Amino acid sequence: RTQVALNLARCLEKTGRPGEALEAYEMACRVNPEHPLVLRGYAQALMRRGDFAQADERWNGLRRLFPDDLEITWEQGNSLALAGRHREALSCYQQVLAGKGALFLRARAEYGRALAFHSLGDRARSLQAREAAQRILAALLQEDPGQEEARRWLAFLREPSEIPSPIPVGDGRGGK
Repeated sequence: RTQVALNLARCLEKTGRPGEALEAYEMACRVNPEHPLVLRGYAQALMRRGDFAQADERWNGLRRLFPDDLEITWEQGNSLALAGRHREALSCYQQVLAGKGALFLRARAEYGRALAFHSLGDRARSLQAREAAQRILAALLQEDPGQEEARRWLAFLREPSEIPSPIPVGDGRGGK
């Protein structure tokens, strides 16, 4: 039943029915309240709806269940940043950077820091974090030139911009 409800929620989201998708995620949570894909999808759907308080509860639950999953920590940082809780978001991004995450995740955490610092009015640290993200992505592409998503992010970050673009809310991997 969990997989059916999860598939239904994803289908409803893809067909532009976010309210019904949330109901399907809620149903899936009642069936299996610790299923990581259900909780992650539900938290992302709540973020897209702008319900950051409930999304944060879901991310906290996921982090309790999977304390070593740095993707979850990064996504919670995004949720906090979108809610305007930039100092808390910075804490999440720092945890990602302190962990042993993949280079692409580290670059996304640095970019999250750039956005948070920018929102807090710290232009110098925002630029430093953006440059750090660029260095990480360049190193990743040096190791594996076939990383197309990393190549797109690097091209985006190299474009001159005074105000950073917001963090994408999507699949947890930087996509939509």
